[in-house]
Amino acid sequence: MTEFRLFDTAEGGFYKLILENSQVKMEAYSIGSPAGGTGTDCSHTVDETKIKDFLAEMGINGSNELMGRLDAYSENDWSKLHLIISKFQTDSFVWVETDWSD
Repeated sequence: MTEFRLFDTAEGGFYKLILENSQVKMEAYSIGSPAGGTGTDCSHTVDETKIKDFLAEMGINGSNELMGRLDAYSENDWSKLHLIISKFQTDSFVWVETDWSD
């Protein structure tokens, strides 16, 4: 079963957290980036090999507790979650510059 939460940022970007089986995935889109593009997309996956370490770092017991907390998260909390997921990701980093000026 797939479950997800979406958070829209003040600048017009978003964070999306997806739970699928024994994986936690996060997608992020922000306006502006260090490389100078007008938008940045990235995604991260934490699979079953590191999920326990990820949840321990978050100070929670399971994915259901994580999903319950997200409803009260602020933009700063989502940003911290993004950093933690990046730390424990098990896939290759995916980053795509997007230029909407065309």
